[in-house]
Amino acid sequence: MFEFEILKCHASGSDFVLLDTSRFSKEFLTKKNQSALAIQLCDRKGIIGADGCIFIQQTPDGASIEVFAPNGELIGFCINAARCAARFVFENSGKQKQCIILLFPAGTIHVQFLEIGTNGLWRMCLENICGIRTLDKTETERNYVTEFRKIVQQNGSNDINSNLVYGVWLGAPYLFCFSEILHENTLKLLSLRFNANREPSDTSNITFIKDLGDDAIYLHTFERNGIGISQSCDAAAVSATFLKINSGNLKDTPIIKVYSSGGMLSVKWKADERGLSASIHADCSYVYKGKVLYNSHTDTLKNVMQGELYFNEISNYGQFLDKQKSFIREDSFLIRS
Repeated sequence: MFEFEILKCHASGSDFVLLDTSRFSKEFLTKKNQSALAIQLCDRKGIIGADGCIFIQQTPDGASIEVFAPNGELIGFCINAARCAARFVFENSGKQKQCIILLFPAGTIHVQFLEIGTNGLWRMCLENICGIRTLDKTETERNYVTEFRKIVQQNGSNDINSNLVYGVWLGAPYLFCFSEILHENTLKLLSLRFNANREPSDTSNITFIKDLGDDAIYLHTFERNGIGISQSCDAAAVSATFLKINSGNLKDTPIIKVYSSGGMLSVKWKADERGLSASIHADCSYVYKGKVLYNSHTDTLKNVMQGELYFNEISNYGQFLDKQKSFIREDSFLIRS
């Protein structure tokens, strides 16, 4: 039995439990132990609940990050988690840094601190997100998208255009449908049927896209790894704006606003000799700090002692979220289960 500190935080509603590895013994920090602890911390039926667990080890230039999903799987790359980790590093590095580098198992993200906005939200820019492409490089990838398209044709609603079904690769596969009305039950059905009986590494997040015009889209995502319907998915946001760029409709629109149940962020694309890369302007909020008693022999959480509650941040985020939902009239096209 031992005690450790946690920080509950979120990036556009996608919430995480953040753990500073300097507070743990080296003997404990094995993938097996981290996975088991993440399953307990992320369990929505347990005493905390989250979309993921972040283990962060600070480095001279930023931090090394490992993110575990609710099912205990190590995630190679997670942009939402990068937002939370970046804020923690900016505030705890002991130096006044304006730019840091976050190292994930499957890539790096450069993060620049922007400001604490007039709405009270802590804002940053995540830069040089690259390596994105359509999921059509091999016959296996083309069959992957074709199989999903068939499932959409068989199980989708009349609001989904099965001709507008796409696959994108950004460190993992992401599948998309364009739809005028977003039925949450249909999204769940399509996700569960497509991912059924697949190996975890072969499953995909699935996202419905509602086009809001030349410079804006709305996304609703069902995430793999035991997450389910999520408030936001930054990788889906980058991938969906990539699809809009490929449509040829954005020559004069360098910045795309991406709305979701968790709020709004903006994505900007640029092209150079290395190819396309994206940057995200987005926010991060803290919820509370606390201490947890954990029995590593039985993999059980015994108690959570809540510490500082970030009441102002919770309030500021709530006001921001209400404003965004009212502006886009979310209730007019999103039908929840």
